Amino acid sequence: MAATTLLTVGLIPVHEATARPESSSVALDTTSALSTTEVPSTLLAAAADLPGMVQTVALTASTVFVQIAGDTGPQVLWRDRAGGEWSSTWGGTDLAGELIAAENDVVHLRQGENETVAWTRNGGGSRTVPVGTSLGRGAQYIAYLNSMRYVAVQSVVSDQDLQLPAQSPGNGEEGFVVVGDDVVTMMRTDVRVFDIPTTRRIAWDAVCPEEDWRDAALSGAGSRLVLASCGSDGAIGAADMGGIYTRLVSAGSLERGFVTGEAFALGRSTASGDLTVVPALSGITAAGSGTLGPVTSFDLDDGATAVAFVDARGDVRAADLSAWSSELATEIVDTTAPSTSVSITGTSSGDGSVMASRNYSASMSATDAGTYPYKASGVANGELRFRQKLAGQSTFGGYIVTASSVSVTHPAGSTTCWSARAVDRAGNQGIWSTEQCVAIDGTRPTLTTAALPARVKATGIATPVTFRYSARDNGKVATYDVRYHKDKGGTQIGSWIYPRSGTGITTRSFTVGTGKSYRVCFSARARDVAGNVSGWTSSRCTYVDGTAPKVTKATMSSRWLVPIIADEMTWRPKFSFAASDDQGVAAYQVENRYAGGRSRMPTEASRYLWGEIPGRDMTFRMDPGDQSCWRVRAKDGVGNIGSWSAWKCVNAPFMTGDRYMTAADTGNFGATVTSRFGAETKGVVGVRSVRVKVQTGPSYGVMKVYAGAEYLGTVNAYASRSGSKWTTLSTSSGKVTVAKVRLAVTGTKSVKVRTIYFVR
Repeated sequence: MAATTLLTVGLIPVHEATARPESSSVALDTTSALSTTEVPSTLLAAAADLPGMVQTVALTASTVFVQIAGDTGPQVLWRDRAGGEWSSTWGGTDLAGELIAAENDVVHLRQGENETVAWTRNGGGSRTVPVGTSLGRGAQYIAYLNSMRYVAVQSVVSDQDLQLPAQSPGNGEEGFVVVGDDVVTMMRTDVRVFDIPTTRRIAWDAVCPEEDWRDAALSGAGSRLVLASCGSDGAIGAADMGGIYTRLVSAGSLERGFVTGEAFALGRSTASGDLTVVPALSGITAAGSGTLGPVTSFDLDDGATAVAFVDARGDVRAADLSAWSSELATEIVDTTAPSTSVSITGTSSGDGSVMASRNYSASMSATDAGTYPYKASGVANGELRFRQKLAGQSTFGGYIVTASSVSVTHPAGSTTCWSARAVDRAGNQGIWSTEQCVAIDGTRPTLTTAALPARVKATGIATPVTFRYSARDNGKVATYDVRYHKDKGGTQIGSWIYPRSGTGITTRSFTVGTGKSYRVCFSARARDVAGNVSGWTSSRCTYVDGTAPKVTKATMSSRWLVPIIADEMTWRPKFSFAASDDQGVAAYQVENRYAGGRSRMPTEASRYLWGEIPGRDMTFRMDPGDQSCWRVRAKDGVGNIGSWSAWKCVNAPFMTGDRYMTAADTGNFGATVTSRFGAETKGVVGVRSVRVKVQTGPSYGVMKVYAGAEYLGTVNAYASRSGSKWTTLSTSSGKVTVAKVRLAVTGTKSVKVRTIYFVR
């Protein structure tokens, strides 16, 4: 059996994903000859027991697949690795066609011009996939080159492309592979690894020398290492999936088309054509290679711990390769301690400056990178420690060590600083991580209150009075407390009442019902989630006003206006008024009833709107014979309205010259009624009563007064001495009559009328 030559290698540190190396060349160390051993194998299926010659074999953890040459074309069969009957259907799908690959419960076939994947999960199924599809190790995903020459990834059972930034591969037919949740692509000299669920690039390594990039291509992938053929001479470059190191494995030892195990490469020897196993981490342990002889087809199982192959006689055989993986990749010589960080979970303030609640959780997270080329041994255990400074203190106390994850309650205003460290399974203990400090809100809330109105109007038996308030806090406000007191008449200050319904509440308003003429005062305080309590606010008070204003004054400047000597007789009397209220008068309202000439006094009054009267008196105009009546009421600041005052009336005189009345002797001051000539109004007037002033004395006689045909009564102007007198005569019905008013004397003596008023 021909010996296989491998080259020992030098290690190259990983390049950051954001900075490509200046040179992608990889220097080779000195060459050393390695011994070759024969790898033992067992029989899976004899050629004589199969219905045709085996052309291709595929192996999973539990199943062996073979492609045989049939009369009508290639046929794929399968059976359990332990033996049993062969079957030609998988998950309900006929396996006619060429066997491309098998992983887990998925088989990949070429059927004519199409490619198909079939599976047994969830009752089985199959679907057509693009030509050139690669079935990923682990059988979660498939990948293919789309029309834009980008690597497209789908789940096995769905044809929906996942949005990945994976670029198209460089030269070579197999420029991409899928391993579990990762897709790996080859660009020129670089191997790039992308995490499929997050679409994040997790590694970027230069694997092949720059001068060989035109012939570089991926040819297989294990769960840890990605290997690529580098150049036409068959050199193999290896990149750790974690992006730790890149190294050249061999030169000229394996043909292109090899596959990768956990820590080995498996392919045909360029020297002998035998199936050969070489360590991908050569030089770390006793180096060497093993051979399985000439084969026509070979495939690793899901865990890369066994290989199935078709030997020169056509038998299907299997070889255990677990020793090649476990010895090199799982031996614990890890000397790198884990790195740790602290995570805090709780209710933070809006700006994140403090922890709003006293309760929170602290936990440790750790990563163990291991020491190349061995896998990290893994975190064995970890611990947290903290030191604390209480509110008002200037220094921290000593460290207290606790478990790796704790839930704590710390005092308001305290500051606690946490750090963590961990130990891996190899006994490497990390240093304490950078401290992460947590400040518990120690600031009391700032509370504001809405201004209550000074007064509210009483409604019903109990008037609701609502107090509103709010607070802000650098953490978070939790609850409020409200207190109040009610005082009859608002003159006394009672004791605070702390109602249960107003303690520890989350609402920002509180309502109390009270009777009229009570003063109600409120105060509030706030409490944040850390337990800090504000002080009580100053009192906010309101008076429940149930007392309406009372009119204390409603007077007319003159009841009976005196005659005026002028061509245009116009009077301007004044109506004055006032009211009182326990909380003050806000506005007045007046009503006016007016009649003049032939009109009757209206039953409906003309009403001024609230606020139309700026003062406490009204000056108005009156013409001869007019009558005007006024009344007033008042309103306080909350809308209580008092009663109307009594009507206050004023009359202007009518008879002021012959312009208005016919008489034998008229003048500005009246008319003289003689026995020879009577006197009457020139037109009809409205009259309910006639109020007349006459001159009295020995020379005056008796005068009768008529309203139309109705005799109202007699005025006797005779007196022993000169003077004057007032007489009021009314209609018999007491209602207004619209008619001419006529004055007539009886006998020979005249009557001198000084003033006459018509009262409606």
